[in-house]
Amino acid sequence: MSAEGLVGSVGDGPDLPAEDLFRLYRPEWTVAFTACATPNGYTPEQVVGVCTEHFRHRYDGRVHNDDWRVVGHTYDSPAIARLELRLPVLKGEFVHRADAEAHAHEQGWETFAIVERHSRADHDLRNYGVKKLD
Repeated sequence: MSAEGLVGSVGDGPDLPAEDLFRLYRPEWTVAFTACATPNGYTPEQVVGVCTEHFRHRYDGRVHNDDWRVVGHTYDSPAIARLELRLPVLKGEFVHRADAEAHAHEQGWETFAIVERHSRADHDLRNYGVKKLD
């Protein structure tokens, strides 16, 4: 991995105006809620239902239908289910858009977004899953 073009930590180098930095985001599955059945409690199907209801209560209308899933496990007892959301994750800030794109390709990422820092697109990516979709 090449570190060329990456912005250093706070205090490194000159301060750059916000419009001179590009943010690289990549969608990743993130666990938002976990439900677990006690030995004498919910069945595996009910545990999945608890996660689905949690989604409906907290995230319905805030993420697209293909950006959420419930993953159930029944290793032994108790049954476990996880609500996962596919959210944009900030992977780095770059001085040049081309450097951000090159970094994404070096990592083998097919899906990613490059936006100017503090732009409307950046704001929308940071708020995905938080605010209601238009």
